[in-house]
Amino acid sequence: VFGEATERDISLEESKAKFHPEFSKLFAAFEITCPQKQKKALAAWGEVSEGFSFPLFDGIGDLLKDLSAGPFRLHLWTARDERSARSILESHGLKNIFATMSFANEVDSKPHTNSLNFDWRSANPHSTIVIGDSPSDIIGAKNIKAIRAGALWDKNAQETALVAAGSEIIFHGVHEFKNWLLLKQN
Repeated sequence: VFGEATERDISLEESKAKFHPEFSKLFAAFEITCPQKQKKALAAWGEVSEGFSFPLFDGIGDLLKDLSAGPFRLHLWTARDERSARSILESHGLKNIFATMSFANEVDSKPHTNSLNFDWRSANPHSTIVIGDSPSDIIGAKNIKAIRAGALWDKNAQETALVAAGSEIIFHGVHEFKNWLLLKQN
């Protein structure tokens, strides 16, 4: 995708060295400043991503359905583009689980608050929790003054990086999070 946008070959080494979960920083790293090229690259990224299958973590689908049926209001905040994120949600029967959803765009993505599609400023900070497996997720939680929870059910998540980013709580499994949430609810 970035090879097309820059009109040159990009090695695997260069793509790894310049990788960042925020599209704005990826565009800066690859010196893609033209808004039209950024928009085209984001659309191409979505097309490429849509071709991959993404299994859910064990228990997460049931947990999301249970939470959405209860008193919880779920919001999806992803650094993924809208097209591929919606495709993944639909493939797992989760497209109607979230009250609101926020996706990456050619300007910003998580952790930037202006990428959010819900009124986080009016939410009670002690009643909002952001759960994520990357430092970007934890920084996003800090940015909206939410409870910051690291999710280690992703085998690629690194506890030291989550803690360094400011994670207040670490959950090793989906069941740990569910138990914690049920205790908080009571």
